[in-house]
Amino acid sequence: MAERSRYIDPEVYNRVRQLVLRARTIVEGTIIGQHRSPYHGFSVEFRQHREYAPGDDLRYVDWKVFGRTDRVFLKQYEQETNFIAHILIDLSESMRFGAAAEGTKAEYAKLFAATLSYLILLQRDSVGIGAFNRTLAEYVPPSANPAHIHRICHALETTPPAEKTDLAAIFNAFAQRLRRRGVVIVISDCFDELDRTMKGLQYLKYNGHDVMLFQVLDETEATFPFRGLIRFDGMEGEGVFRTQPERIRRSYLDLFEGFCRALRAGCERMDIDYKQVFTTRPVDAALREFLAARRD
Repeated sequence: MAERSRYIDPEVYNRVRQLVLRARTIVEGTIIGQHRSPYHGFSVEFRQHREYAPGDDLRYVDWKVFGRTDRVFLKQYEQETNFIAHILIDLSESMRFGAAAEGTKAEYAKLFAATLSYLILLQRDSVGIGAFNRTLAEYVPPSANPAHIHRICHALETTPPAEKTDLAAIFNAFAQRLRRRGVVIVISDCFDELDRTMKGLQYLKYNGHDVMLFQVLDETEATFPFRGLIRFDGMEGEGVFRTQPERIRRSYLDLFEGFCRALRAGCERMDIDYKQVFTTRPVDAALREFLAARRD
């Protein structure tokens, strides 16, 4: 029997089973699902019932069925469709950093991507994954087959962090692959020039995709708690820097916090859902918080 992937965590998966990820914008799908379709006309006929899930729109509750069965079902129409989700995970060299006991940013991002993939497949939507550094290093095309999670996890297992990335170039190239409006989820530390990062996100947003950004960070990157004489090794060709962290802490934190504020503000301007996630935060808890805020 093949060994189970370390990114398939039954406890985490069990805790996310009741979560629902919905497209906020109109998407183009091929089967009946729970997201808005751009197609109208004959496609608005009633098709079937679906059991209520937390966060569903109560306007579609079939109260007659509720009166007969004491169970809540939604009316589902053919204009509702599945979505196709594309998860882009940053596996550049900076993602190898990890001062926390929980491990590196890359390991956390991989578990996050696998858990999101499981959730999307569970609700019968399609998901594919692209792992990138300098180029798109690994690509698994979308599928709605539940067994697809094993192919995704295998790709994550066999793609280590390496090289520097260029988010604008990667996102632009990936946007040109997409032929249908859907969901694009980016998981990255976003350590690139801010203007180029925002330009890259704009490429993804341009054709009407529902874009989400998870900025994965190690807590020490946000708090800079180092003391004494420390040697910092640049992970993407920046060289070696020796200093006493106390002397540069305030300047570093001002720059870091300003970068994150600007990233968040840029996402808000483009209507991109942004969440900063630390590797110490359980994946299921981070997802629950994000989806709750997205529903509000």
